[in-house]
Amino acid sequence: MRRILVCLLVLAVLAGCMAVSAAEDTETVMDQILDRLGEITDQTRGMSDVELAEEIQAMAGEYHVKLNQEQLDFLVSACRGLESVDSAGETVQEYGEKVSRFRQTMDAILDALRSVLDTLAGLFASLGNLLDRVF
Repeated sequence: MRRILVCLLVLAVLAGCMAVSAAEDTETVMDQILDRLGEITDQTRGMSDVELAEEIQAMAGEYHVKLNQEQLDFLVSACRGLESVDSAGETVQEYGEKVSRFRQTMDAILDALRSVLDTLAGLFASLGNLLDRVF
C-alpha cells in the first residue's frame, strides 16, 4: 500500500512538472508566433480575424502546439495592435518626409531671396558709385 502511494505521489509530481513544462513551451511558442506576426503585418492587415486565427493556429502547429481559444484571441488582438503600431510608424515616417521636403523648399526659397538681395545690394552699390562720380 505504501509503495502504491509513493508511486502515485511520484506520478503526480511528474505530471505537475510536465504541465509546467508544457505551459512554458506554449508561452515560448506564443512569443515566437508574436515575433513572426510582427514581421508579416502587411499580410495580416488584409485578413479577417477568423483567417488570422487559422494562420496563428497553423504557426502553432509548426511547433506541435495547439492553442486554446483564449490564447488565440490574445494573439489575434496582439497582432491587430502590431498592425496599428506599424501603420502609425508609416504615418510618422510620411510626416517626417513631408517636413524634410518642406525644409528643402524653404532652403531653396531662402537661397533665392539671398541671391535677389545680393543683386539689389550690388545694384545700389553701383548706383551709389555712379552718383559719387556725378556729384
